[in-house]
Amino acid sequence: MSAPKPSKWTPWAALAAALSAEALHHQFLSDLLRFRCEWGRPALGWAVTTLALLWMAAGCLVSRTALSEATLAGLAPAAARNRRFIVQLGWLACAVLAIAVLWQMLAVLLLPSCP
Repeated sequence: MSAPKPSKWTPWAALAAALSAEALHHQFLSDLLRFRCEWGRPALGWAVTTLALLWMAAGCLVSRTALSEATLAGLAPAAARNRRFIVQLGWLACAVLAIAVLWQMLAVLLLPSCP
């Protein structure tokens, strides 16, 4: 029994997860710092940060399935290169935006909520 083939959107999973996790994390933490004073606890910020990082990691794992030898075997060399590039771009976005997520969490720890 062979493994199911990933869809054509699988290589984009890491990039989509990175962008959506960072955007939702940014919106939630800015709301946490400026508008919802009763939520201004660092523990809640850490919970949201952990969820965002886990979402990015899940996107990286899903996009990794697009690089299996069985998946790339049926593709033309140019299509396989394009697929690898998209996956690597998504991984790079996850790495860079994970730094941004942690940097925003540092703001929650250092800045007082609702000045």
